[in-house]
Amino acid sequence: MKTLPLLLAPMLITAIPCASAATISSGVPIQAGNTGCELLSEAVTINLSSNVYGAYACDLDNNVIRIATCHKAGSRKKSTINCAIVNVNGGANEWNDASCNDSKAEAAANGGTAHTFETDDKGKAFSASTSGGIVGAVSLADFCSSATVLESVVGH
Repeated sequence: MKTLPLLLAPMLITAIPCASAATISSGVPIQAGNTGCELLSEAVTINLSSNVYGAYACDLDNNVIRIATCHKAGSRKKSTINCAIVNVNGGANEWNDASCNDSKAEAAANGGTAHTFETDDKGKAFSASTSGGIVGAVSLADFCSSATVLESVVGH
């Protein structure tokens, strides 16, 4: 068994088509195979900091694992966040907000307006994927009070 320590304050993941989300329980291994994540070759333990909630989804069809976390006391201040690719699904980029896209990124790179979005006052999380992209901030649809708020972000 491998241990993957994560001191992830506000981390979250954006949606994976048709993958179901599972809660990360700090210190409890995510099992390999159909009892946990079929994409893992061995169990992985994720240690979350106090008041950090996590969720993951394994998308066997697209060979992608998504993970998300948020912190109960994370900032709820409205802010401007840079758009970021947080997943690559079948060659298509998935962004950290619905208002972000490839066209806007290209325009921004060529001197256009900044490729950003505004968060709301429910808090932020960050998203990551095994398929590519970076860890990207996303707006939460609800306050970070449990891993349930992350389920709609990593899968459905």
